[in-house]
Amino acid sequence: MNQLKNLISDSKFYPIFRKLYWIIFFPFLSIILIIINYKKRRLFSKPFEHDHSRKYFLSLLEKKSKILDIGCGSNSPLNTKKILPNCYYIGMDVKDCEQEEKSIASADEYIIVSPESFDSKILDFDQEIDVIISCHNLEHCNKRREVIKNMVKVLRPGGEIFHIFPLK
Repeated sequence: MNQLKNLISDSKFYPIFRKLYWIIFFPFLSIILIIINYKKRRLFSKPFEHDHSRKYFLSLLEKKSKILDIGCGSNSPLNTKKILPNCYYIGMDVKDCEQEEKSIASADEYIIVSPESFDSKILDFDQEIDVIISCHNLEHCNKRREVIKNMVKVLRPGGEIFHIFPLK
């Protein structure tokens, strides 16, 4: 190894080897530093600081908001109440989708509606909702346009809608 090192450092090609070393080594070092910096940010950042998700959205709401969750499966009532325990939570869905009894019990209102009357049932809450949440639900609705129109109708002025839906 030393002989190779001496051969390279004594040769007229030494400047070329030195440049090659930095061309090869520097990008590798940069990638390592980027990974370390990313992990450090994730470990030491505040919760939800860079997360544009449902949890982050809920953490920004007023504590006593009236929330209508359209398509409230996957224990959504319980997960929402963990973040906003004093909110008034109304869950509405076409069936119990991956719900535990504890989650259903944590909802202030839990409504099961047929797919045919889903869009019209939203109108029961005339301008009394602060926030509407709809996660991976709209693509399953029979009358999507009516559902969206009715969501807007039941919101109080200045209310917010949070939608998540697939792009495919």
